Amino acid sequence: MTDLRRSILLTCCALMCAARAHAANELCGQTITQSVTFAADQSCTGTGLIVGADGITIDLAGFTLAGNQTSNHHGIELNGHSGTTIKNGTIRNFDIGIHYFSLCIDNITMSNLVVRDSIESGVSIASVSSWTIDHSAFLDNSSAGAGITMFCDSGTGTVTSSAFVGNDGNGLGVATSPGVTLTVTKVLANRNGFIGVALSASSGTTMTVQSSTAAGNGADGIVVDDEFAHDDVTKLTKNAVIGNHLDGIDLVGVPAAAVSGNVIAGNGAIGIEVSQSNGILATKNRVLGNTGDGITIDANSASALIKGNTVVGNDGDGILTANATAILAKNVANANDGQGILATDGAVDGKGNTARANASLVQCSPAVTCPPAFVAKSGPVMPTCGMHVGASIKLGGDSPLCASMPGLIVDADGVTIDLNGHRLQGDRTAGNIGIDLGGHSHVTIKNGIVQGFDKGIYAATDTGVKLVNVEVRDSLGDGAALSGSSGFTVTKSVFVSNGGNGLTLGDGTHDVKVSGTFAVANGGDGVAVRALNTTLTNITSTANAANGITVIPAASTATIQSSTVAGNQQDGIRADADQVAVSKTTVAGNLLDGVETRSSGAGVTLAGNVADGNGGDGLGIHELSQANAMTKNTAIGNGGNGLFVDSVVGATTVTGNTADGNADGITVESATTTVAKNVADGNLDMGIDAPSGAIDGGGNKARHNGGAADCSPAIACQ
Repeated sequence: MTDLRRSILLTCCALMCAARAHAANELCGQTITQSVTFAADQSCTGTGLIVGADGITIDLAGFTLAGNQTSNHHGIELNGHSGTTIKNGTIRNFDIGIHYFSLCIDNITMSNLVVRDSIESGVSIASVSSWTIDHSAFLDNSSAGAGITMFCDSGTGTVTSSAFVGNDGNGLGVATSPGVTLTVTKVLANRNGFIGVALSASSGTTMTVQSSTAAGNGADGIVVDDEFAHDDVTKLTKNAVIGNHLDGIDLVGVPAAAVSGNVIAGNGAIGIEVSQSNGILATKNRVLGNTGDGITIDANSASALIKGNTVVGNDGDGILTANATAILAKNVANANDGQGILATDGAVDGKGNTARANASLVQCSPAVTCPPAFVAKSGPVMPTCGMHVGASIKLGGDSPLCASMPGLIVDADGVTIDLNGHRLQGDRTAGNIGIDLGGHSHVTIKNGIVQGFDKGIYAATDTGVKLVNVEVRDSLGDGAALSGSSGFTVTKSVFVSNGGNGLTLGDGTHDVKVSGTFAVANGGDGVAVRALNTTLTNITSTANAANGITVIPAASTATIQSSTVAGNQQDGIRADADQVAVSKTTVAGNLLDGVETRSSGAGVTLAGNVADGNGGDGLGIHELSQANAMTKNTAIGNGGNGLFVDSVVGATTVTGNTADGNADGITVESATTTVAKNVADGNLDMGIDAPSGAIDGGGNKARHNGGAADCSPAIACQ
């Protein structure tokens, strides 16, 4: 029988069997020498198909090629043939979904495939050049995960618009031989057991990873490793590397790599780690809420240029370089739980670096000039410990160390204390207060440091208190505790390394505004609010031992906007009030939930927020909240749900949100919730999970999630 006649007979058989009640399995175990198009599912007890000639197209036509998870039985065995195209369907439950392990083959294309539930890898091809993967998904495979493991000779590899989710090993793993060009674009590498994207380079390799997401993986997000430091070209641009258990991006032995425009947040170790890699260019990255340093350059990595990065709220130093040839320029390193910039002697100051509100007393190393937060100026008053202030004063020097004594005691309304760049300093004796307002109102404190008291600033029954450009640090208890009546404002201030809360706004206080303020590395909450009608704007609350921001039930309304809350040891924001609104705020790398809200009144509005790499849910509405809205939020790489709506809340709309790389994307337990126009891709289990009776507002999309279904039956997903 000729090969052509055999192919025709096989195809005809498949077409006839498609009409039967059971799947047609006639293709199982066949060696295919001509292109074939499926007409029915194929359920195989051994190997699926064996490629028997070059240039074959296997079109699954929307059907499934399934195995029974038996060792050494592969879905499609390429069998040494080049020019194979596999497309348009699902391959599942084999030892390896697509397999080849021998001499080099060429020109392999995988398009619009789902390869899942393999005993080992989804795809394992030992030696291939010139290959393409596009619009495909590799889900829940075991062992080494889904990926190409090796190139031979020169060639090109392209991975576009594809997902690698829930695999036990690496998501996408590629090792290259010399001269290869590899391009990875718009890939989801989420919730894999080991590395999201693992690239191993050889001499003359060009590797690009761009516009992709590596989230919630069990090890690093993206690793590029060239053991012998060849003359490679590596570009990592505009990626989201979020919530991975180890480093965000790890470069080992990679010369002249460009790492630019990435968001690297909430990872379990260092944001960007560079070792044995010369000539690294790291520019315009946003690195926040990682458990280690933001950016680390080791002593064996020469000539790094670190420029224009924003490094905030990491649980270590913002930028650490141990190599004296590094150039640092125009970086912002704020609110980290160490120094802002720690650079070895001899590092090159490229100018324009700034660092504020880091936990260390030293914001930047001597090698790098950062503008000081305060410049001490001359003034008429030299402070003494226990000084009573009955009229406005401007200090002309630091106080002596107030041992077992308070700092300043206010004796009149309307007083302004201008610290004038100077420092009030105590020995942390219990009961001693840095500045005690003594029940007086309309007091302004500005422009200096209050350090080392029991409470830094204390107001009990006051009205109209203003804190402007004040740094309160190293208190035994709260940094500042303000209670009283109305009209408190706190602007451009810092509360850092205090034993209690950074800033407490207490009972009886109302109409409070806090803006442009940092709360960093405090022993309690960053900002604790019991005040009625509080507005928090442009707050940075990071690395605190409890919540970043806490609003407790005494608050009537709480508005939190345009803020960054990262790396806290409990929730980022925990808000319980009659009415809660959180908008345009980033919550990243907090140990528990990003935002957890409760309201028994008018309800909760969460709009335009970003929740990245938090240990629990990204954004949640709980308990008896009524008339709630979650709109246009983004939740990536959170350990729990991206977005969550509790079963007992009232009418809620969940509209226009994106939830990628979480455990579940969007979980709605309340049947009074309307779900519309959301996107939930690449989550470990389900994209959108909603109960029977939930209202499908239409336009929801979910793809490449690891569960049995992308959406529950209540929600129709495209």
